[in-house]
Amino acid sequence: HQTSYTTSNSLVKAMGYVTDSAIYGYLYNNQWNYWNKGPDAITNVSFEVAFPNGTYQLSYYDTITGEIISQSSVVITDGKLSLEGLNVTTDLAFILE
Repeated sequence: HQTSYTTSNSLVKAMGYVTDSAIYGYLYNNQWNYWNKGPDAITNVSFEVAFPNGTYQLSYYDTITGEIISQSSVVITDGKLSLEGLNVTTDLAFILE
């Protein structure tokens, strides 16, 4: 289903899939493109999207290799996933399940 999101910087865009039990997310620096392969990092970005309360596993992925960069447990108590302090140079992929 379609849902809205917010980011703290208008240069960071997002896309992905939201199901009843998972988010497959992709954040990207809108200045990154074929002609600008090395944009400046956008630092301290926050991202929010509505999601049911509960305890979930959050995994960040390397978008080139597909390897997991980091994992953590996330507890949602206010009906939204809130990610803080993100640094987005090119792109960032995550799965919350």
